Amino acid sequence: MASSSPATGGGIGSEDDTSEENLRRIETLMIEAIRRITEIQELMREQNILNSATETARQEERRRRNGCGGWGKWIALGFLALLVDNILGAISLGVAIYWHDKK
Repeated sequence: MASSSPATGGGIGSEDDTSEENLRRIETLMIEAIRRITEIQELMREQNILNSATETARQEERRRRNGCGGWGKWIALGFLALLVDNILGAISLGVAIYWHDKK
């Protein structure tokens, strides 16, 4: 049976050390992996928030463009033009009647 001496790094003690080192490395790698997964989850949450905000802004822009607000000013301007036209018509009719009665 071949046994290793402690000087060569073999034996039961060194196997335990290697196992413990491997366990520490695995533990370190697991902790690092969990940390990275957590970071990725946080980034995904932030991305979802940004996507939601972007979609909300798009919907607001669509509502603003398609809403009556864009047409409201033109409707009000049309009514104002009609009112001014009627006032000018009434003034013209008054002047015409006055002019006719004066003759």
